[in-house]
Amino acid sequence: MAVWIISTFYLLSIVSTLIALATVLSGNAGLTPAQQQYFASLGPLDYLGNSLALLISAWAAIEFFLLRRAAVRAFVVALIMNLGLTAFHLLATNWREAAGGSGVATVMLSWIISAAVLLYARKLERDGILT
Repeated sequence: MAVWIISTFYLLSIVSTLIALATVLSGNAGLTPAQQQYFASLGPLDYLGNSLALLISAWAAIEFFLLRRAAVRAFVVALIMNLGLTAFHLLATNWREAAGGSGVATVMLSWIISAAVLLYARKLERDGILT
């Protein structure tokens, strides 16, 4: 049951991220000047990197739902990519200003959840549940 909940949570999070991005890119979101500056500073590689991280997260969730060991590796790669992309955006853009305090806290919470899911998946792998 927990695997189903976690996989569903990941997939719904990805869908909500894509909807939010579509809202921003279509001009239908009310953005602060800092957020407008942040999105204006993004280039094709930024979108490619974030898209790849989302795809790997989706792959991890699907593999986890199917109880496959590949989920563990995919969760590791997705977490590392998210940490790296965030670090890059912290250094290269005004991401922190655009995200605000609650946005930074949300990202940190997502890292904690991702790490917990990774540890749980690793435990299931060690216990022979993931094949």
